[in-house]
Amino acid sequence: MTISEIKSKTLRKAPYFFDRKTLKFFGQTMSSFKVVKSKSGRVFIYAPMKDSRGVKVSFTVREYKNGDLLNVTLPRTASTAASIKSYLKGK
Repeated sequence: MTISEIKSKTLRKAPYFFDRKTLKFFGQTMSSFKVVKSKSGRVFIYAPMKDSRGVKVSFTVREYKNGDLLNVTLPRTASTAASIKSYLKGK
């Protein structure tokens, strides 16, 4: 599954999540998002969030489920893109 497919499937329940203005506010683009499928088959997306100066401040992390994007709480140890990817793959 690609980020474009997820965008299309979540448009009804989360119409502003991938909106160009929303993405710009968080310093993101569609290509910022990575899709991860866990060992159990769950699908997650994540992308860095940047402030107005372009400095990474955090990550957006969601689980795609039934046309919805659910918030994911990460452990403190998951603070880099690599550690987030590893954490999500194990879920």
